[in-house]
Order: sequence, then structure tokens, then C-alpha cells
Amino acid sequence: PANQNEPQPAIRLDYNIGTRHRLSGTFNKLFQDRHPDQFNDLDRRFPDAPNYSHTVARRPSRSITLRSTLTSNLVNEFRVGITVGETIFFGQAPTIGPGTYADQGGRALTLGLGQTNWHTSNTLSGRSAWQYSFDETANWQKGRHSIMIGGGIFLGRAWNDAQQQVPTIAFGFDTTNDPENG
Repeated sequence: PANQNEPQPAIRLDYNIGTRHRLSGTFNKLFQDRHPDQFNDLDRRFPDAPNYSHTVARRPSRSITLRSTLTSNLVNEFRVGITVGETIFFGQAPTIGPGTYADQGGRALTLGLGQTNWHTSNTLSGRSAWQYSFDETANWQKGRHSIMIGGGIFLGRAWNDAQQQVPTIAFGFDTTNDPENG
């Protein structure tokens, strides 16, 4: 069993600025708390295994639109979108940190040969991204025909950081002199 709590509250507001202009705003935020994180295949491998991932994330986003009817056949729309990248942590120190390897002598014992390891992950990681987008479009209509022109600007950045928690010991077979290899 796991606690997979992910509320996503959202609100939209529309305000008419006179008869020709409408201002709209949308605001939402994802609250993510996966304990353990079954979605990313980071839950316990075996019952009572101390190593697993507890993922926590917060992802807010906003958009604002100004739509203007300039003439009876010309409409302009300006949009701004903002996603603020709060840090997403894949694993918390109490569930995936060095203390969870005490039963393995402080090492991550990797079995190799496609076998399932006792531990889930040997890496604490975090990442974040943000973006700003600005878009402008004009739509002109004449009878059954329309022409849309516009442009946009996108600014964004992302980072990812990961750290190995304990040394790894890998088990396997030396196949150098294996007759199967010829």
C-alpha cells in the first residue's frame, strides 16, 4: 500500500473590460506526494526492505490572456504563460539515504545478471524547470476566409542534480574464458 496524494487545485477568472476586451487568468498548482513512489517504480523491492523513494513535488502554473475585438472582423489576443519550476525530489534521505544501506554494510550490493536488487535506488536526485511564454496573435475574417498572424517568445531553463549515496559492489561472472564466447 502507498500514499499517492496528488491534489491539483485550479481556478479561472474572466473579467470583461468593456464590450471589446476580456481579461482571463488561470491559476493551478500540482501538489505531489508519493510515499512510496510506485509511479516511477521506486517502491520497496521486498517486504521490510528499508530503501525506497518518497517523491515530493510542487508545480505551479499561471496563464493570463487579453482578448480584444478591435473591429467587427479583427480580433487580437495576447497570452502570457508562466510555469515556476519548484524542485522535485526523487527520494528523501530517510527513505533512500545512506542509513538505508546499513543492512548491506553501508554498500549498495548489485546482483547483476538481471536479478532484482535489495535496494531500489542508490541516488538522491532533484530537478526543476521554469518557463515563460509570450504569444500574440491577430485573426482577420472576411466572409468565409480568415488569416491569422502572430508570434511567440519562449524562455526556459532546467537543471538536474543527482548524488550517489553509497559505494556500489557489483556481483557477476567473469566471462573472459567462457567457451560460449568462442
